[in-house]
Amino acid sequence: MTRRSLARARAAGFTMVELLLAVFLSAIVLVAIYYVFIANSQQYYRQEQVVQMQEGMRFALEYLKTDLRNAGRMAVTNSTDPLRRDPGLCAAVQGINGVVLADDTAGGQVPAILANAPNAVRPDEVTMLLDVSGSVPLATRRVAGATVLVLPEDRQLTGEARSMLASQARFENTWRAGQFVRIHALASDAKDFAVVTDAQYNGGAPTVTLGRNTCLPTGVCDAGGCLINPVEQVRYRLLADPADATNTKTDLHREVVDARNANNVLEDLIVAEYAVDLQVWGTYDVRGDLPGAQPDVTLDEAPQDDVGNFPGFAAEGAAMAARPERLRALNVLLATRTPREDPELLVALNLNNPNARRAADRVWFELDPNIDGFARVATMVSEVATPNLVRGN
Repeated sequence: MTRRSLARARAAGFTMVELLLAVFLSAIVLVAIYYVFIANSQQYYRQEQVVQMQEGMRFALEYLKTDLRNAGRMAVTNSTDPLRRDPGLCAAVQGINGVVLADDTAGGQVPAILANAPNAVRPDEVTMLLDVSGSVPLATRRVAGATVLVLPEDRQLTGEARSMLASQARFENTWRAGQFVRIHALASDAKDFAVVTDAQYNGGAPTVTLGRNTCLPTGVCDAGGCLINPVEQVRYRLLADPADATNTKTDLHREVVDARNANNVLEDLIVAEYAVDLQVWGTYDVRGDLPGAQPDVTLDEAPQDDVGNFPGFAAEGAAMAARPERLRALNVLLATRTPREDPELLVALNLNNPNARRAADRVWFELDPNIDGFARVATMVSEVATPNLVRGN
């Protein structure tokens, strides 16, 4: 290689301007890739929240619908009229119905984030009676006053009953103090309904103690003459999460209420996190003896109003108790939200006028008025047949 060609080879390469231009273009490409990655990550995070919200809501709604389908079965029907209660019910049962609805939570138990925030949501509460044995009645040996003696395992009428008495753990998980018991005399079709104050396994020959003496005639429950079922009072309602420091999280709770004291809860299960609305209303039939047109029961467009109530009654719950024979189905609306507000979820709302906003069970939910954007809300509505709430005439 000559000296001239060697010098020419050494001079070949990139100039400083070319290097700077290459670095600048590379930086632009990297920044673009970064923003695309961030945008995709945020979109993925939003979609993941929405999917989790919808899955949780579907689970909770199916849980609630299953309980509503079973409400009243092996228990006691709705009615304030003794003629419409269970035929043969000898107990003077007061204030106990297959389903009791607190429309728009008239009891004032609405969490602050729902009642006082601009969302203005007024969720319902629903309480129902459920047979927790799975329709597995136990045959009695004798009922004496307030004590029910159960036949031992080998003398029970069904395999499921024998299986229950073969396991102390299963019996104690099914029977416990604070429940109700339904006693059914087979020969006379008479029934009693009382509070359980104690339940003992006693080596497979259990005893169940009632809060009062039974009203059934003496001797009708001897030698397997009666069947008993445990009945729990289950309540669904929205409660604030005590572990949430921001006081913005509400969950849908399934509570087993103590029959001895309604303020005590025997069991508490969160079936839906970040739930923001629960609405329950009835679908009624119309017959010739009902004056006026068929009740107009529509979707609750504004959760804080009384739309959906039975005409002529102050609240939906009163209608369910007073005219249970009209009730053919219950409608359930459940709404849940994403855990965080999304600054990109901006809808055409007048932020200074809460009355101009759409209901929380449609599009949005506001956690903090100082933050732009809203939490995303998903809503599901379903109708549940209620064949167990009406028996007799």
